Amino acid sequence: MWIPAAKTSFCQLFPLTSAQVPLWFQSILSLSARDSGIRILPLLAFCIFAIMASTTLTGKLHYYHPLMLLGAVLLTVGSGVLTTLRPGASKASWVVGELLAGAGTGCGTTLPLLAVQDTLRASDVPVGYAVVLTAGYLGSSVALAIAQAVFASRLKHYILVQLPGVTPNVVINAGATDFRNSIPGELREQGLLLFSMALTESWYISVVLAGVSAFLVLGFKWKKMDMRDRHS
Repeated sequence: MWIPAAKTSFCQLFPLTSAQVPLWFQSILSLSARDSGIRILPLLAFCIFAIMASTTLTGKLHYYHPLMLLGAVLLTVGSGVLTTLRPGASKASWVVGELLAGAGTGCGTTLPLLAVQDTLRASDVPVGYAVVLTAGYLGSSVALAIAQAVFASRLKHYILVQLPGVTPNVVINAGATDFRNSIPGELREQGLLLFSMALTESWYISVVLAGVSAFLVLGFKWKKMDMRDRHS
C-alpha cells in the first residue's frame, strides 16, 4: 500500500514541473518554446544525476529509506521555491528551485521499485512493478489535470476582482503566449503579475504531494536490503 502511494506522490510532480515551469517562462518572460526548454535543463540534469547517485548509494548502504526521505524533503523545498516565482524574479530563484526539485524527483523515482523488489516475493515482483508504475503514471495525469483546473480557476478569479472590463475567458483561451494581447496596455503589467500568481499557485499541489510522500516513506518497514540472500 505504502509503496504505490509513495511512487504516485513522486511521479505526480515531475509532469507538473517539467510542463508548467516552461509555461511560466513562455508566458511571463516571453521566451520561445526552445529557450524555455533550455531553462529547465537544471531540473532534468539533476533528476538524472540523482537517479544514478541514489541507486548507487542504495546499493552500498543497503537501505533505500534515507534517500527516499531525502528526496521527499528536497522535492518539498524545491517545489516551494518555485511557487515564489514572480515577474522579475532572479535567475537564482528558479535555478535553485529546479535543482532541488530535480534532485528530489530523481531520488524518489526508481527507489520505490527497489522497495518492491525487497518487500515482495520473487514471484510477485512483476505484479508489484505493474501496480507501482501504473499508480505513478495514472496519478501524474490526474495531478496535471487538477493543476490546470486550479490555474484556470485562480486566473479567472483574479481577473474578475482586479481587472474590471477584461473578460476572463478571453484571456484564458488566448493561451500562454498571446494572453498579453487580450489585456489593455495600461493593465498589462498587472495582468502579467496575476497570470504568474495563478500559475504558481497551482504548483502548491506539488508542495502538498511532496510533503505527503515524506510521511509515506516513514510508513515503510526499515530493514537492511540483502538481495543476495533472497536469490540464493
